[in-house]
Amino acid sequence: MASTPEMRLLAECLPPHSGAGRDLTQDLTSIDWTRLFELAAWHGMFPLLASRLLSSSPPSASQAIPAPVISMLQEHQAKYLHRSLIQTLALVQLQREFDSHGITVLAWKGPSVGWLLYGSAALRDSSDLDFLFREEDLQQVMSVTRRLGYRLLESSDTESKDLYIFTLHREFSFARPTESLLIEFHLQIMPARFHLWQDAQKDIERADIPWPLADVELRIQRPDDLLVSLCAHATKHYWDRLKWCCDIAQFLHVYRDKLDWPALLLALRKSKKDSVVLLGLAVTANIYSLKLPSIAVEALQRAPKIVALAEDLVAHVMSGQTDSISTRAKRAPISLLCPRLRDRIFYAVQPLVELNYEDLFVPVHNRPLFFINYLFRIVRLLKKYGPQRLVTKTAVAARSVR
Repeated sequence: MASTPEMRLLAECLPPHSGAGRDLTQDLTSIDWTRLFELAAWHGMFPLLASRLLSSSPPSASQAIPAPVISMLQEHQAKYLHRSLIQTLALVQLQREFDSHGITVLAWKGPSVGWLLYGSAALRDSSDLDFLFREEDLQQVMSVTRRLGYRLLESSDTESKDLYIFTLHREFSFARPTESLLIEFHLQIMPARFHLWQDAQKDIERADIPWPLADVELRIQRPDDLLVSLCAHATKHYWDRLKWCCDIAQFLHVYRDKLDWPALLLALRKSKKDSVVLLGLAVTANIYSLKLPSIAVEALQRAPKIVALAEDLVAHVMSGQTDSISTRAKRAPISLLCPRLRDRIFYAVQPLVELNYEDLFVPVHNRPLFFINYLFRIVRLLKKYGPQRLVTKTAVAARSVR
């Protein structure tokens, strides 16, 4: 596996699972520190990098780090600790209010993954707080969040428009400018365009792990649901961040012996989601030389295309490039997220047929005549793009998951 010294060092920042960890002294002699910091920011690895280098053992490792670099690492470590404290305080405050109103939410990604997998929210780079919630609680969630001083991002001039836009994207965001804090609420773990994955409401009902935090108990995903959502999210982004590989490696460290892997892979195969999880396991095992459960190894032996795709993704992420993979290379991961023909059709067609608020010639509540809006959308798009450009955009969308 070709890689740069900086990427190899970032990969070594995974928390040691036994003893003091490998001596990094030799690795540090060839490091371009400016480049390392750029890559750490891109890959979301600053918290782990700072933790690993500032606690390096033996002492010779830390002595190989220039003093200005140590100062910068300490500064970044303090910044991420401060951010995690703000997020934790906000999470407790939000959960307390949701509980008092009988609103069921599920803490997703962000700090909760830090606690579950790393033992600390400060060890995982997280720019926002994410929640899954039940669709019937939409207006209550928005009302409670507003009362806590958050404002809806990309808010329109009417509440009906805000609600309609939400139904399109299946998510919305709030911010509290005084703390640079972003809160994202989701109905699903994936955008509406990925038809197969619109069943995450079940994750909320299945969540059975209460996580005590201050005076509240967070609801978090079951381990099997967490693995699926981590792999799906990373696949959507083509596994181009090392942070996501770290998450899977830490998941295996924490839960490998606690899961019924045959039952899990069988259930995933029935729901057509096994390929995405196998890809995540293959990418992570390739980078960290991990021993996977035997049934996962057997499944990968029967899926050479997934193994080859994993090798290509690992080669890209470990090369130290920070540019996106080619459009052609993106098709393979997207195809795994859309395994059925109807999923591919929906992925290609959905952006073309979804009705934006500007397309609503007939009001939402007028169901018998609502189909007229689709005709109005065609006229509006023809006027905006012209026939030739509209046909070109449609053809590009249709080829995106072949």
